[in-house]
Amino acid sequence: MPWIAISWIVLLLSGAAPFLPGSRRPGLRLCVTLVLLAGLSFSLSRLVGSPVDPHFEASDKTLTLSEKVFVALWWLLVARTTIATGQIALKVNHSHRSSRLASDLAAAIVYLGAAIAILDLAFGISVTGLIATSGIIAIVLGLALQSTLGDLFSGIAIGIDRPFKVGDVVMIEGAAEGRVVETNWRSTRVTTATNDIATIPNSVIAKSRITNRSAPSESHMGSVKITLDPAVPPAHAIAVLQASVRNADLVSDTPPPIVACTDITGDGAIYEISFSAPLAKLVAARSNLLQQVSRHVRYNGIAFARAGGVPITPVLAPGALEILNDVPVLDAVQGDERARLASRLARREGGVGDTLFIEGGSVASLFVIVKGAFEVTQLHDHGPHRLGTLGPGDFIGELALLMGTPNAATVTALTPFAAYELTKDMIAPLLENNPELLHALEAGASRAQAMLDRAVAAQACPKPPAAPLWVDRIRAFFGVEPHLAGLSLNERSGLQTSAIGSSADDELASAIDRVTAR
Repeated sequence: MPWIAISWIVLLLSGAAPFLPGSRRPGLRLCVTLVLLAGLSFSLSRLVGSPVDPHFEASDKTLTLSEKVFVALWWLLVARTTIATGQIALKVNHSHRSSRLASDLAAAIVYLGAAIAILDLAFGISVTGLIATSGIIAIVLGLALQSTLGDLFSGIAIGIDRPFKVGDVVMIEGAAEGRVVETNWRSTRVTTATNDIATIPNSVIAKSRITNRSAPSESHMGSVKITLDPAVPPAHAIAVLQASVRNADLVSDTPPPIVACTDITGDGAIYEISFSAPLAKLVAARSNLLQQVSRHVRYNGIAFARAGGVPITPVLAPGALEILNDVPVLDAVQGDERARLASRLARREGGVGDTLFIEGGSVASLFVIVKGAFEVTQLHDHGPHRLGTLGPGDFIGELALLMGTPNAATVTALTPFAAYELTKDMIAPLLENNPELLHALEAGASRAQAMLDRAVAAQACPKPPAAPLWVDRIRAFFGVEPHLAGLSLNERSGLQTSAIGSSADDELASAIDRVTAR
């Protein structure tokens, strides 16, 4: 019979449908199911009439069994269509288990109803006694599995309410705090700060207060309190603290940090800095901010106050001579020469937006920052790219000073600032009076370039040339001696054979190799 054949084809296609390409797409899966359901409905109407009230009139027992199987398949297709339609209408997200809890329960109820209809309508099995018996069984199981069922229905409630999702950082009061890694029917798993997995029953979560630290965003507020000398005008102290915040690279710019004076007592003036940072970096951002506060207040000559009436120890802002101690490239300049060089340093002050270097410029100077914060940027295809920030104690421009290389980045003031400038004309007389000093300056420059914590400032100058070309360019720039090709470093420096010159050459060559190989 053709209708039997059509029904068998629908049966085979229903079994193969989950394995067809694109079967995971809800819309396509629903369309395929509807087509199969329509074909089977038309076929059954010719065989048994309505699947809701079928009439099995075939004389052959095999055909009758086939018709019953087709009616059972029809009810399963109806159940599948109902479930697929509900999932699309409710936009169920199958990527997270928490969103599937209610969907799975609803699917189970639909399939249970389909199974009862199949037993009653297709196979003529009375379900009245079965339902009564199942009720008694359900009561017994309910009492035995009370805790598990509590977790189950709590999981359903969590899935519907969705106070968190997998990947969120949550604090479950009295249970655990960490990042959610899995949610299932019975429990929720959380990775704690100690890298442990905490398994929390859903019934416990349903009764607890939940704080979702990932909503509405991963950025969270933090604060630090700083107690400073009350003799310092609050406006000046706030400006210094604001500059320190600009140097804290781990602190988020949005929302902007707030610095406020919250109290002034005999023990000191209390300032509070409110800031935000991604939750995973909040502790590191606080530490970074405190480090920046420490160096900014020191360079501004501001003392920390202590509770209990302890006398405040005055702090003097470092002078030009002390500033030179922060510049490794000038380690070789000692004694009277260092004092004379310090007296020649030019103090430069400016405001927000002023620049020390402009990318592509030819400022042959070294700047040591005393106050304020600077931003280092470099032009890329899509506009300026921020490399980082500089603050008190940082120096920049050593290669420009020694070789006259063009500036490879722009250094712009983020706050009012003060900096000491060392120019070629200031250091040239030292080389004229002491030519051997050139070796030590070369080695000092290479050591400075090799320092890891100078990564931001080093990008304000191009990558240094390979040795010994670097040495030749420094000497040519200062006019100490002409380039003599084919001679060793000692020969080019006047055939100096002293131990100092030789060791400096060796140190220089080694340091340059390390820098250029980086």
